[in-house]
Amino acid sequence: MRRVFLAFAALALSLALSGALTQRAAAQAPADPAAPTAAETTLAREQFRAGVSAARSGRWWEALTAFSRAYELAPRPLTLLNLAGAQVETGQLVEGAESYRRFIREADGHAAEQIPAAQEALAAVEPRIARVRLEITNLARRDVVQLDEASLSEAVLGAELPVNPGEHVVLVRRQSEEIGRESFQVEEGERRTSPVRLQLPLAPLEQLPPGGEEAGGGGSSIFASPWLWLIVGVVVIGAGVGVAVALSSAGQDPFSGNIPPGAWSVR
Repeated sequence: MRRVFLAFAALALSLALSGALTQRAAAQAPADPAAPTAAETTLAREQFRAGVSAARSGRWWEALTAFSRAYELAPRPLTLLNLAGAQVETGQLVEGAESYRRFIREADGHAAEQIPAAQEALAAVEPRIARVRLEITNLARRDVVQLDEASLSEAVLGAELPVNPGEHVVLVRRQSEEIGRESFQVEEGERRTSPVRLQLPLAPLEQLPPGGEEAGGGGSSIFASPWLWLIVGVVVIGAGVGVAVALSSAGQDPFSGNIPPGAWSVR
């Protein structure tokens, strides 16, 4: 009986020590490096309040700057909601719509109560976004397409691209040199029937890479040798036969004082 008692006592002491060590390790664990510091959180709160104050006075560009800084410092859903409203009020309809969509996806807790208002604001903004198609001829592989200094993927060409109302500039750079530019203007909700076209000069043929010439061959290229292409042909035919055979055999938030989405007044 004494041995059993001692065994239970040892087990209890072991569990107690384990729990104490676990709590100590948790207390000493490093903070999340992605989380804002106390100073950043304080500054974000101050910027949030500055944004609300600017919005009350109709100073939407100031509100946009303050909300943008606050959200970058501490990305809270209610800050994002206010940022969306400021973006819309300053004509950044595309960005505002995306901010509303992100808020609707990410809002939780107390912020989720504002989802219906955000959905209503988004439905009002989307028809105001303009659409335009860009068509660029002679675009080379490494050419950089920019719209208002923001780089675009080649995948947007020929599709209806959402843009904010106002004046825009599309340009193309080839090896850091501007080779084409076109300006256009759109109104709210406009869908341009004719695309914005940009004609580029033809790109020069790519030269052979360094070392592409035969050493001591009088400057003639190895790619001009008929023996090379004969060997390549045999390898390709053999690979094709191999492939054919293989195929045949296979079978609570500290931020408060929100502005209504896209509205001029503050609740």
